[in-house]
Amino acid sequence: MKKLVKRSRKLCTLCQKLMVHANAQICQYAYSTLCDLLISMSPHLVDKNPDYQVLVVEINENLIQALLTFLNTYVFYAEDPKSSIFFFFFQINLYVLLKDQDEQAKIEALHRKRNLLAAYCKLIVHNVLPIQAATNILKYYVKFSNDFGDIIKNTFTRARDISKIHTAKTMAYSLMAVFKDCISAQESTNNDDTSAIDLSPLRVSARRCDDV
Repeated sequence: MKKLVKRSRKLCTLCQKLMVHANAQICQYAYSTLCDLLISMSPHLVDKNPDYQVLVVEINENLIQALLTFLNTYVFYAEDPKSSIFFFFFQINLYVLLKDQDEQAKIEALHRKRNLLAAYCKLIVHNVLPIQAATNILKYYVKFSNDFGDIIKNTFTRARDISKIHTAKTMAYSLMAVFKDCISAQESTNNDDTSAIDLSPLRVSARRCDDV
């Protein structure tokens, strides 16, 4: 048992370090491994046997932040339009071929992103992470609704089954985060006029929260 505890802790620490590796594949593998480990070594083990308490991986703010940083880097980012293949091609056959390859690559990339996000959301719906850990996830509900809307909505639907109060608080925290983003966007324009702040993202987010 002691050896298992030591190895699981070591694996947890190693995964967090590798999640910021320069190689994206290593980062994603480390992230997936960590999510699986947290599910396997969750507090639910104690329900089976109280002696398993020593196996439970402690969830702290640093660990949650590491997971969120990963999601911000590999899931919640806009595609760079410059990376598109729609440039000048001299041969139409080559253009069609590269276009098809690009579309296939985008589909595969979206599928990979959805799996990464779903792994994090799974930790919330299985009550491994606190519901408040979904604050930054809901913040992106509007912006990435087409890609991840169903995953985010399902997460909060199931979160309500755990605690309606904590879910409502998480939604409020998320709207506060959107409001802060609106202020930051205004400050970046060097305009100190608070009446000129564009609050449309906040209003849209508030309306969409009714759908969650």
